[in-house]
Amino acid sequence: MNNPNISKEESKKNTLKQLKSGIHLAAQLILASPLKLPIKLIQGAKYAVLAISLIDGLFEKEKESTTKSELVDEKDGA
Repeated sequence: MNNPNISKEESKKNTLKQLKSGIHLAAQLILASPLKLPIKLIQGAKYAVLAISLIDGLFEKEKESTTKSELVDEKDGA
């Protein structure tokens, strides 16, 4: 289970991805359920999906800005 070739940071990222995908899947199942569920449960699932989407958007934007700054640094250094 513990791979010595993976750093702690990569392991944390993988764990976060697994947790995020599990929460996202559970929220989607709650929202798509044909059963009459309590409104608070449905609202909580909606907020969970919204929060996960925002976090994904922020991480993607951070990756894009990091990649752009690396490209600029490479151009300046060349």
